Amino acid sequence: MNDNIYNFWKKTSPSPDGMTLVSHTETFDQQEREEIIGFLPSFENQNVLELASGIGRFTGKLAEKATHVTSVDFAPHLIEKTRETHKQFSNITFKLSNVMDLSFQEDTFDLIFINWLFMYLSDEETSLLFQRMYKWLKKGGTLLFRESTHFTGRHVFGKYEAIYRYIDEYTELAKKQFHVVNHDIVMTYFLHQKLTNQHYWRCQKD
Repeated sequence: MNDNIYNFWKKTSPSPDGMTLVSHTETFDQQEREEIIGFLPSFENQNVLELASGIGRFTGKLAEKATHVTSVDFAPHLIEKTRETHKQFSNITFKLSNVMDLSFQEDTFDLIFINWLFMYLSDEETSLLFQRMYKWLKKGGTLLFRESTHFTGRHVFGKYEAIYRYIDEYTELAKKQFHVVNHDIVMTYFLHQKLTNQHYWRCQKD
């Protein structure tokens, strides 16, 4: 993850619009969060790792049922916003870190949840993180990730390069480590933004 990406997010507003990079997120925010959480299997009483949590749009939803949530983001003002808005939860650990600097014991988590991340990582970092996540998950555990995909394959956004990979690239990356249980479009984004490039993958460690 390069410095341009870090500097961009360091200056980004800690708000729903800042997280989605579109305006009027409030018109679909709740619907989208419910849809994506609905892709998960039951995670009651589970140990959850949330990567790139941002302002915590999904953190509370996870903490409501999980035994514990480790919420990770690399931008100090975003992790502080998440901490501030989730004071009522005693089962969340907030961790300020670049995801590539993380280290956990093998078989630690029942669920790893990601809503946008890989487009900010190089191909090498993405492949390495998939390998690490496989080790961090318990047998039978779930990886759910949502990502922006294709268009031109590689799209320059603002002052840094966000990699909008082709859909099949993520499917093949996931299959190298996991069993892909389900993959589909995020329908809320299509209905409100008319974009077909938002996809999710639900994967399992066999």
